[in-house]
Amino acid sequence: MTKHHFFLLILSILMLYGCNSNQPTEVNNNINSGKLYRPYNYYSPAAGKSLGIWLHYDQRCWTTAKLRELTKYGITYLHIYYDPNMSDPDFQYHQAVSASISSDRLICLLKPHFYGDFSNTTNLINTMYTRGIRRFYIDEPLEAVANGVWESSFIKDSIIVLANYLRDNYPEARLYIGSCTDFIWITPRVTTSEPIAKDYWDILSVCSNVFMMNDSYTLSANQQISFWQNFYYNYYIDYERRSLGHFTDNVYDASEYSSLFSGAQQLGLNYMCLYNANSIDDWTSIRNFCEAAYSAGWLTKLQDPPATTIPID
Repeated sequence: MTKHHFFLLILSILMLYGCNSNQPTEVNNNINSGKLYRPYNYYSPAAGKSLGIWLHYDQRCWTTAKLRELTKYGITYLHIYYDPNMSDPDFQYHQAVSASISSDRLICLLKPHFYGDFSNTTNLINTMYTRGIRRFYIDEPLEAVANGVWESSFIKDSIIVLANYLRDNYPEARLYIGSCTDFIWITPRVTTSEPIAKDYWDILSVCSNVFMMNDSYTLSANQQISFWQNFYYNYYIDYERRSLGHFTDNVYDASEYSSLFSGAQQLGLNYMCLYNANSIDDWTSIRNFCEAAYSAGWLTKLQDPPATTIPID
């Protein structure tokens, strides 16, 4: 091989490496420079683990730039809300699509149409399923009974009917139910002395496509883990491992998030969701949450996230 050919070969290898390098092509992190979008993720989900997030409803959280930034933190699932009172009820869905978040990564909240309106609920499910959404969520349906507005047996029966509708029409779809009920200080239902959990048990016993999530997130990290253990042993083991995972809030610091992920690991859970609905622009908590997930083996780090991210306009 001549020296000329040797240098051409080396040049070709360097050009090929440069074109396929995983290093960011844009390293300017000045948020005022107009160069905001970095082409590579900071984190990627580890095998068998996934993270979700429930964002603040403020539309400033749902810009395309914000959602693109969010996906680079290794977040797998995004909770979206269909709001019939908005000029565009599908606003959050449309924004997720504009940010190139695939429909199979969206979890649709059913609560706005659920209570006493089965027709609207199934219409919403049909629409979202056609778009590719396979996961649906109802927030604390039986806990809502505590204020005396809803009849517990009515809600329980309605959930069973809804779960059966999903089973019969969309067998691969899942229905997630969030509950904040603690099995230590459990509150009796309004109409009977039986606990709220009894109705959830009844639902799980006849609906194999229903999964429970604990959405209590106001306790200290240690208290939260104890709460999760109670929840786990009442739903996860007794009902075919159908306690999917838990919510946590954006009020914890980095060390507390580490404790929470350690507790989740000990319970063998595979899904954690950050409830970020108390802050419009709290990216520090998102970074701490994901860094703790990485340390616990839930994420693979591809590069360090910058100190600053896209601000709220």
